[in-house]
Amino acid sequence: MVAREHVRGKVGDDTAWTRLLSTRPETFAAQAGGERPRMALSHRIEWAERLGVLTPISRQRGETDFGLDLRRTSRTRALEAVDAGRMRTMLGKVQDYLDASGRAPLFLDPAQHGDAASWKYNAESLDGLGEYIIRAGSRQKGHEGEAIRAGGIQATVGMARQLRELGTSRAVIDPMLGASQQLKFRTVRREQGVAASTRDTKRALRISHFRRVAQGAATAPWDRTSHGKRGRWAAGLTAHNAILRGGEVGHLEGGRFDPGTDLTFRSITWCIPTPDSRGRYWLLLWVVPIKYRGMSDQAAFPIPIVRRSVGRWSVGLCGDPVCAYDALWLHWISSVGSEPQSARQDWQGRLSGGRMAADHPLARSPLFTGATGQPWHTGDSRMLARDIAKAAGEDPLEFGASSFRAGGATDFREVLGDGSKDMVKQRGRWASDVAEIYQRALLRTQLDASGEVGRAEGADMEAVCIGWSQPMY
Repeated sequence: MVAREHVRGKVGDDTAWTRLLSTRPETFAAQAGGERPRMALSHRIEWAERLGVLTPISRQRGETDFGLDLRRTSRTRALEAVDAGRMRTMLGKVQDYLDASGRAPLFLDPAQHGDAASWKYNAESLDGLGEYIIRAGSRQKGHEGEAIRAGGIQATVGMARQLRELGTSRAVIDPMLGASQQLKFRTVRREQGVAASTRDTKRALRISHFRRVAQGAATAPWDRTSHGKRGRWAAGLTAHNAILRGGEVGHLEGGRFDPGTDLTFRSITWCIPTPDSRGRYWLLLWVVPIKYRGMSDQAAFPIPIVRRSVGRWSVGLCGDPVCAYDALWLHWISSVGSEPQSARQDWQGRLSGGRMAADHPLARSPLFTGATGQPWHTGDSRMLARDIAKAAGEDPLEFGASSFRAGGATDFREVLGDGSKDMVKQRGRWASDVAEIYQRALLRTQLDASGEVGRAEGADMEAVCIGWSQPMY
């Protein structure tokens, strides 16, 4: 890494580098399971203040202890909305940049040094931070030194700027300089060229792939009789039907399982047939989007999944092989050993019950587990997508963890037509225009789509254009 080599060049050994790590409010030594310890918000705030990203809140003239506490609590409440992992990553890169460059402080306060002088200094700090990240590359285990995409660099620099502005309520740089920074990152994208635009590009895993594997059209049919294979099949169909990101099936690779925000057995609400479900059993899958991980389950997003056929089948049957509801039901029975209790509706149509009790032994257990029994992570999604693709007669290397999300979005569009744009955005939890954010998802529309997506079978452009995959931006 650039920062480490910089320190080594000055000192000649690892002593300074060890001292550098000891100044951080967390340790990078190997923990149980090789996972990095989670950092409390109070420690992140303290670290950000020490680096100059946040301005310490000090007592104002005549202010009481209560008034000071109110201002500190207000800022902490605002910072709770910031993704913990991304904030920690940003602070680590800022510290490496300051140590390697010798620049101090990171920002000047316009109130003390004037707008023009402060804006110029701060803009140079942000430009230097961005350039440092480009040269240093990734610190992720197994990917050390690899190029970081322009969007990730821009997000890190932007977070440092936003947190500083949160504390001072003043612009860090001249607003007109924002346009020039956009142009700079556009140049970085061009310099990264094809590798950056195609690195994460993978083919869509369609419901037709699942159907081909279940029917044994290409190779031997998928074994759904064992507990492990049932769980993997359920994970794949759930990721497709709910349009999940690879890390939303469990947790991000390299991180650790968090029962407060990752999928657990309590993430499912089982529901009885209603007029909106057209007489079919259905469920709600409560998903916390990746960007809200590390917060509370209050950020969970309900995704309806309906059974493709009417009625209820016995435990001994295999169910519809491409029905996400049936797959989850089988996985539940296999894991819990009993049928789930269904929710009821009051006279206003509101749901009550239907979730595993909070004190149940499996309530905080991961809904899906990997091949070795560990909580499911992005790598498991990637491996599953490739296994299904291979069984379906495809080149497994053309598929990855994002293939379920791409396949689900593609199949929903096929069965609903181009008018499905808004519904797919809602179901897939994509950011959108303010007007679209305020649109409320309709239960019947979501349930109809959840059932109909199982009949999608048309070819996509990737299937007919050999060697081409649609970029995912």
